[in-house]
Amino acid sequence: MPRQRALEFFFLGCRILICYGAILFFLAAPPVITLNQYITKLLQPFLRQSDLYIKPSITETSRAYATAQSLDLVWLGRSTKDALTREEVSHLLDVHQIFIWMSFLVGCAVILTVLLEKEIIDGRVARDSRRVILVLAVTSLVGVVAFPPFFEGFHQVFFPQGNYSFSPNSLIIQCFPPLFWVANLIWLQCAVIVLLWWQALHAQRLDI
Repeated sequence: MPRQRALEFFFLGCRILICYGAILFFLAAPPVITLNQYITKLLQPFLRQSDLYIKPSITETSRAYATAQSLDLVWLGRSTKDALTREEVSHLLDVHQIFIWMSFLVGCAVILTVLLEKEIIDGRVARDSRRVILVLAVTSLVGVVAFPPFFEGFHQVFFPQGNYSFSPNSLIIQCFPPLFWVANLIWLQCAVIVLLWWQALHAQRLDI
């Protein structure tokens, strides 16, 4: 029984990792980035008294050029453009390394999920998935309400080298202000919750 439960928790963990990996890569796609920047631009004026507000200080042309360089660095690890500072480039190259490791881990999770699927009791996985959904819903709410400390804590974990602090007028912050990341956090968590809920329903049907 302990071995069976351990397998089920490991299986569920792999599924959660696959969900996060798939949605993160989708959110990092250039058209989705552009859409989220547009939404951020529309919402920014309503948040002037908030910690999420960043006063625009660059032109749309500069933003588009710097965004293009950022995406080159995140996806390819290199860029021929030269809008960003050395510190900004260094941070984005660290993000690129995280993307590489995420790709590797998601690939491993897919293989392990396929191998373990016949060993899993679907009904218990469905119940465990619903518990995870509840935890994700609560943490999402906390993350949005207390975004600045949440964002800082996230960067301290994944970027312990400390090269993630930039001034509000820096290109990287102008391109991706706090509100942009709040929107991405909401999309990410909602999409993962929907995927896990669908998987729980599917597992429940298989258990009947």
